Order: sequence, then C-alpha cells, then structure tokens
Amino acid sequence: SSSKIGEAIDYLSEKVKIEADPEKKSLEYFLLGYSLYQQGKDKEALTALAEVIKAKSKIEDYAIYYQGLSQMHMKDYAAAKVSFKRVLDSKASDSTIIESKYNLGLIEIEEKRFKEALLQFQFILKKWKSTEKYPEVLWEVIRVQKYLHLNYCKGAKEIYSRYPTYIEAKSWGHNLRVDQVDGVATNCSATPKEEQMRIKYLQLGGEIDRALDELKLLRADMIKNLIGKSKTQLAKSDKGE
Repeated sequence: SSSKIGEAIDYLSEKVKIEADPEKKSLEYFLLGYSLYQQGKDKEALTALAEVIKAKSKIEDYAIYYQGLSQMHMKDYAAAKVSFKRVLDSKASDSTIIESKYNLGLIEIEEKRFKEALLQFQFILKKWKSTEKYPEVLWEVIRVQKYLHLNYCKGAKEIYSRYPTYIEAKSWGHNLRVDQVDGVATNCSATPKEEQMRIKYLQLGGEIDRALDELKLLRADMIKNLIGKSKTQLAKSDKGE
C-alpha cells in the first residue's frame, strides 16, 4: 500500500546515511529509488538510483532500467532512450532487456517514429507470445500499423476474439467493424468462429453478463441479416431476375 511504501522510504532514507557496507548501501539506495519511483517521485528516484550507478554495484543494470522508467515518466525521452539502450548492452535478465525494448518502442511512438516502434514491438511479440503481456504488445502493434496506414485486422481480430477483457479493448463490443483503435473504427470483420471464441473468453474472464449481452446482440444481427437477404432474394424474384 501507499502508506507502507512511504514508511519504507522514510526508513531507507535514514538507513543509507549510516550504512557502511558498500554493497548493502547500493541495495538500500536501489530499494529507495524503486520505492520513490512507485510513488511517482521521479526526481527523487533518479537521485537515489544515481548512487547505485555511481557505485558500479552488482545491481547497476537494474538501477539503469528504473532510471529509464523515471526519465520516461518525466517525458525526458532522449535520456530514457540512452538508459534503456544501456540496459540492452548489459547483463540484466532477459525479461528486463525485453521490457527495455518495449519501452523504447513506446518512446518511438511518442516521437512519431512509427517504423522504428514497429520493429521493436514485432520482436517482442514473439518473445511474449505465451505470456500475459502478449495482448499489451499486440495492441501497440495494432496502433503503430494504424498510424502507418497498414492493414491491422489480423491483430484486431486476435484482440477481439482471444483477449476481449484486455483493458485497452474494454470498450469493444460484439461488432468489430465499429470497435475503435485510438478513436478510429477498425472496419474489420470477425468470422462466426471468432465471435464464438470472443463469447467463450468473456465467460472464462468472468464477464458472464457481458458475454450473454453480446450473444443476444450477435443473434439479433444474424436474424437481421437473414431477413435482409430474404427480402433481397424476393425482390429479385419479383423482377424475374
């Protein structure tokens, strides 16, 4: 909780002043920087993390990563890019390196360098395929493809059918064609199989009522389409076509 993080900050702020062991002191500075970052105190976080980096500690690479996150939150994108690129060349864990590439992609979007962002995200897409973070990067791929005027229906259909509870697509409904990405309708068509899969994953995600509501709407649309086709066929028959 926020209060516990505050208590940790107070404790660590005092502890680093008296800690004699260099490695312990670096760890305490790192935990202080991380706690400050969690509370959105980015300037203070950078000051604490700089102590870890200056000491050339064993956890220097992770301090540089959180330095990048704080710089990113402060919209100092140039500095953040330098930090994340340093992580890519470090001995940090694979997951931290991938997260750094993801953040570099987000910065590229902010700088409207969409082709560069797409390259970052497409690499990550393969790495996160079987993880809970997959829809997150898939969404960014869709956004970038939209900005580049590329066809993004494949990704949109995957979000629609397999990840209907994903937070960014929370406003999406049963009709993919009118569902929006950054305020623009996808104009993509879901197949009956994809519609059924969406209902299934809504139920698995605990959104039973939403699944039932969308199922009713899908059935209503199906009946409406059948009636429309029947009327068209009757009109053609009356004209002798």
